[in-house]
Amino acid sequence: MKKLALLFLISISFYSCKDEKKDTPSPDNICDTANVTYSNVIKPIISNNCIVCHGATTPMNLGDVATLQGLAANGKLYKVITHADGVPPMPKNNPKLSDCDIAKVKVWIDAGAQNN
Repeated sequence: MKKLALLFLISISFYSCKDEKKDTPSPDNICDTANVTYSNVIKPIISNNCIVCHGATTPMNLGDVATLQGLAANGKLYKVITHADGVPPMPKNNPKLSDCDIAKVKVWIDAGAQNN
């Protein structure tokens, strides 16, 4: 019985040391942050996640690119979507945006939050 247990432990240790490929991202889970523009990338993110509460009839109309640009310029847009301390997390009462969407917003902000 001891020999069988030893054989089992040895086989497990060999298996655990096996050189396996690291998880490689599949084409479905790669976040493309190239060519991030307001009209093609940012506007759909805002439309899908923010406009329900921050539409044209609200004081914080995020459908207005100038409002969004102001929030990007003062840092508040990035803080609220990353749920940073000291700001209300957005979208309110919903999960944080995906890491990919947050990365796209960050790229847009870092590029000057252009209306392109």
